[in-house]
Amino acid sequence: MPTRHLAELTWNLFEDAGEDVLVTKEQVTDHIHATDSQFGRLKGYIRDHVTLVKGTTFLAYRGGT
Repeated sequence: MPTRHLAELTWNLFEDAGEDVLVTKEQVTDHIHATDSQFGRLKGYIRDHVTLVKGTTFLAYRGGT
């Protein structure tokens, strides 16, 4: 599955969780059925592309995003 699509699915999960909630890596990978490698790529895609379009920031912190 393309990284862009996984990043969009993940961003939707973040938006549903709310701004003040850390979503764990396990929650993301379980919800979108992604591998650890795909998770690493989608974090970079969100940081480099999605946040620019949305005009917001993205923080990954010790297993939470």
